[in-house]
Amino acid sequence: MVSLPEYVQAAWGRVRSDAVLLVLPVVGTALQFENALRVLRAGSGGGVTFTFPTGFATLWSFVNVPTPDGVFVRPVAFVVGLLVHAALTAVYVPRVVERVRPGRGEARVGAALSRYFAPVFGIALALAAFGLVLVAAGLALGPLVLLALPLVLAVGYALYAAPFLVVVEDRGAADAIERSVDLATDGGAYASYGGQYLLVVAVVSLPASTVVRAGVLSIALATLLAAPLAAALTAATAAFVADLVDGRFDRHDRGGDDGRPSSAPDRASDDAPRNPSDGRDARDDEGRGNHWMHENDRNSRDEDGADRNSRDEDGADRNSRDEDGADRNSRDDR
Repeated sequence: MVSLPEYVQAAWGRVRSDAVLLVLPVVGTALQFENALRVLRAGSGGGVTFTFPTGFATLWSFVNVPTPDGVFVRPVAFVVGLLVHAALTAVYVPRVVERVRPGRGEARVGAALSRYFAPVFGIALALAAFGLVLVAAGLALGPLVLLALPLVLAVGYALYAAPFLVVVEDRGAADAIERSVDLATDGGAYASYGGQYLLVVAVVSLPASTVVRAGVLSIALATLLAAPLAAALTAATAAFVADLVDGRFDRHDRGGDDGRPSSAPDRASDDAPRNPSDGRDARDDEGRGNHWMHENDRNSRDEDGADRNSRDEDGADRNSRDEDGADRNSRDDR
């Protein structure tokens, strides 16, 4: 069975010294200031939230934020927020992938933005469109919109790997979404990891949702405490998705009984990146090796043939010298 705690432990050793990965969740929390206003206006209380892995987690990923009265969608603010979140995700995911699987991500901010912003924004746009559909459904159905909550969880489950697949497998938005849905449909390790993550977030959200309602200082403290947790969980998910697409889980893990990883998650001492082309390279090397063996066999046979020809020529030379000696003896007898 996939172990989320093991992945978190291994991933934390890789990211705890990266200031960028620890600071960005704080920045993301501050930018979502409307959530802070909601919890402060709600007064005392709490709640629980259920969230599947995300490419960029903040304090609000672990808090049950009260729903505002009425539905207000400000187009400009909505688009700007979407762009900013996509940009932060496009920087965060490649950097965290590079930390847990060196050679497969991108730690440089500019390079990460230029390469991954477009597909990450495409995924965010698809999720936003789904959210707008739910908002419209809420306006039409009223209290019956609660029936859509399982659908929200289903979409979160099906697409949680998509931002990581953009980096790990260098996919576009549509390809990453399709690939994530395929992995979700297979279940196995994907379902096990997602379920454990969901449970961890639910447990953390119980005290977090209560603490943030105590005031501004409580929100600030919770923001600082949530940053390393967000970094560790995101890094763990990046490592897990990389292992999953690399086939590091045996067939039993795809909906089988015991579903164990074919090898344990990489520890801090295991820095060797896994490249999808390694298998092809190995096959190519094997093919080249067989070719070299055949060439050596042919060369050996050619050398043996040359040796035999040389010996035959030596024998012919000796026979020729014997015949010359016989001729001289015959002349001497005469």
